[in-house]
Amino acid sequence: MYYREAFDKNSRHGFANPGSGCRENFRSRLGEAFAGGFRGAPWAHGMKKNMAAFKPVNITDETDRFVLSLYAAGLKKEEFGISIDDDILTISYQPAQEEKQESFVYEEFRPSHFSRSFQLNGKVLTQEISAEYTDGVLRVILPKNPETQHHAQEIKIS
Repeated sequence: MYYREAFDKNSRHGFANPGSGCRENFRSRLGEAFAGGFRGAPWAHGMKKNMAAFKPVNITDETDRFVLSLYAAGLKKEEFGISIDDDILTISYQPAQEEKQESFVYEEFRPSHFSRSFQLNGKVLTQEISAEYTDGVLRVILPKNPETQHHAQEIKIS
């Protein structure tokens, strides 16, 4: 219902020609897509797979450390992997293959494998990295390397 209201609002502002039939065709197709959970769309499987593998990350810069927060609700901390190779931090997740197959009426969430990598550029004391997984957020603490930390400098424009 919401998409219809948004479309009607936009059409009053010249985004669609009310007499063209295009609007009704769009409404019909959009309604079909949402009603079926995108099951009939040929691109839906790939989109669902890619979205499940993407986990958003925030990185904060604190005085003595960086904190990487990876949002991954509903996963088991034992199945995460964190490694450093050639100054690249890699966070991965590999769920165990369970024999029990559930029969879903509708499914939007399924734990799946993923991997994210981050270049550290020598700015982190790699031997002191720690991690914790709480409330669906994996927090990786990256202590700053004092030898490579340079304060920002301002350049005057002449």
